Amino acid sequence: MTVGSSRSGRVEGLLRGPNPWFRSNTTAALRHGNLEGRHVAAIQEWVERGGLLVGSGGTARFDVSGDHLPATERLFAAKQRPMRPREAAAVKAARFQAAGIWPEPVEVKPKGILHRLEPIDAGKPVATYDDGSIAAVEHSLGKGRTILLGFHPGFTLRDSGGTGSPAREWFAAPVLARLGRPRADVDDPRVETAVFEADSGIAVLLSSFYHGPVAEGKRVVSVATDRAIREVTSSLHGPLEWERKGDRIEVRSPPVNRVDVHPAVAASGGTGRKWSCR
Repeated sequence: MTVGSSRSGRVEGLLRGPNPWFRSNTTAALRHGNLEGRHVAAIQEWVERGGLLVGSGGTARFDVSGDHLPATERLFAAKQRPMRPREAAAVKAARFQAAGIWPEPVEVKPKGILHRLEPIDAGKPVATYDDGSIAAVEHSLGKGRTILLGFHPGFTLRDSGGTGSPAREWFAAPVLARLGRPRADVDDPRVETAVFEADSGIAVLLSSFYHGPVAEGKRVVSVATDRAIREVTSSLHGPLEWERKGDRIEVRSPPVNRVDVHPAVAASGGTGRKWSCR
């Protein structure tokens, strides 16, 4: 879930409302923008219940009137100091430590509006710029956690090698640490998945928004299920090879070009009707 200033009032109602999805332990990204103190308070309550909040450089430094917003500093346990353009141009790297969320040290090229961070209270530095100043701060808050980045992660991922680089593991690590492995995934980071259940089986939608050349060779689609699967078929390529490995099935799939659907037909129940993509 993404939280921005234009939707802050709606998000406050969702985070404090009765919807169990929003009240459960999930993740949110807080973008660069201004918020009101009451919005920050709602977000903090959500974090304390077990949420993971990731903020980018400049996030809610000011309220909607342009005044300094101390509530954000308490939320992230850090102060943000924007760099001057010449200072930012001299910064070439941010290095993350191998502790907690990140499985191993990783270096990225920070982009966007760069900020130096100053931890306060229980804020813990987890990354530094190449000039030695702090680039990211982690804060345990109740049952949850906040991570404040002194730069913009989307631009940083793009300029650090994209989805095929080690920066992707860095980019995804906080969310995976909170949510665990997805129900379905592919060994091609450019492909997104969605899972649909029916009495007759499971359908996995594979979507690629990558417009470059499609990689050659088979890909592995992994789906967590305890259902007895009889066969797996691609809507574009027909029957596919597959095998069960523990609580997941692994399917050998041709490279994904735009959109494909892999229905896995259950061994019993339903009509055995296969789903297709039109």
